Amino acid sequence: MTTIKTSELTGAALNYCVEWAITGLTPDYSDDGEVHCPDYDANWEHGGPIAQKLIMDFGFQVTPDFGTVVKFSNYNMDECPVEPNRWDRGEITETGITLLDAACRTYVALSMGDEVDVPEELV
Repeated sequence: MTTIKTSELTGAALNYCVEWAITGLTPDYSDDGEVHCPDYDANWEHGGPIAQKLIMDFGFQVTPDFGTVVKFSNYNMDECPVEPNRWDRGEITETGITLLDAACRTYVALSMGDEVDVPEELV
């Protein structure tokens, strides 16, 4: 395992962490870096509901350009998947090349923090 900043997660490592955040279980992966879970960061069928939840349920805002920034605006603590002390700094900003990248990183940051441990094969 290696520690990586949530803001630097991409591809298989990002999908691994999203699946872990959603299910609470680490997904299986192969030695060649293939993760056995959906492509949340590239497939709207899987990643779209995450983006929708962040925007509709947790009050996140998205900038209108494609250097996409998902920025914390307000939240419903009853539904939010984090401990209250996670909000101490008042704002969470994650970026991505696409809305799905930014939404997935935001979901992982909310659920697991600013740094995560991922298998070295996925980095």
